[in-house]
Amino acid sequence: MSYNSNKACVLLASVVTLVCAIGISAQSVPPTMPMARSSSETSAPVTFKPDTTHSDLYGPRKPHSVHQKTLSVDEWQFHATPYIWLPSLHGTGGIGNRTSVVDESFGDLFRALDFVFTGSFEAHKGKFTSLSDMEYVDVSDNKATPGPLFSSVQANFKNFFFDTEAGYRILSKADRAAYVDVLAGARIWHVNLDLDFGSGILPATKVTGSRNWVDAVGGMRGRTAVSKSQKVFVTGKFDLGGGCSKFTYQVFGAGGYNVNDRIAVIFGYRLLNVNYSKNNFIYDITQRGPIVGLDFRF
Repeated sequence: MSYNSNKACVLLASVVTLVCAIGISAQSVPPTMPMARSSSETSAPVTFKPDTTHSDLYGPRKPHSVHQKTLSVDEWQFHATPYIWLPSLHGTGGIGNRTSVVDESFGDLFRALDFVFTGSFEAHKGKFTSLSDMEYVDVSDNKATPGPLFSSVQANFKNFFFDTEAGYRILSKADRAAYVDVLAGARIWHVNLDLDFGSGILPATKVTGSRNWVDAVGGMRGRTAVSKSQKVFVTGKFDLGGGCSKFTYQVFGAGGYNVNDRIAVIFGYRLLNVNYSKNNFIYDITQRGPIVGLDFRF
């Protein structure tokens, strides 16, 4: 695994996260009622002009830009974000004394990828946030390095993780649509390895194994607008932890564009690392690559 590449990915990841609160339209203002006149005043006719910019009685409201929206901290706001992440795989996987070195580049992934499913969900109210994120990826690699005792190895990695976290908002600036949250939670893993070694010095052999484990994680996330209209923004997240594994960390940085008040497009880069070595099972893998997603707010 290249530590210089990992440092470059960390530097590439910008300010901190994935989603924001929905703006709520300004409340309707009823038309002003006339004041009662005294009998001594002349009874000239009075004409009232309705306020068509607020009242729904006089037709549709004028559209608001993103920055004209105001947040209602007392209402639940939700984000569902399906995304596509195409990471390269680098590291070592093994069962017992049979290990394989994996070095799948981004270009190799299109050949090696069997299946992938990813998505995230957020519920937010006031300063409190609940986050979940998941990935399932199935990769087959026939270019893995088998070591000196075998001629070849066909490696299959099935990797599932599920993040569940709670967050608290420590900084918020409405004029920049900016915030910073602190996060704490758990990363749940399920990994399955199939390693089929071709005969070399030793005869051909096949080993299979799987492990489940949970790591505690903590970190930060944030977001800020970079345009006056608040349509263009940057977002990012960083977390680290461990427990059952020796160490795990994640870095995510992205830029986004608010298509409207309900949908945003996000383009970015993500790095996820875990180093697990227990009970004759090794999974020391870094995944890193581009990510694109759609954020639906409701």
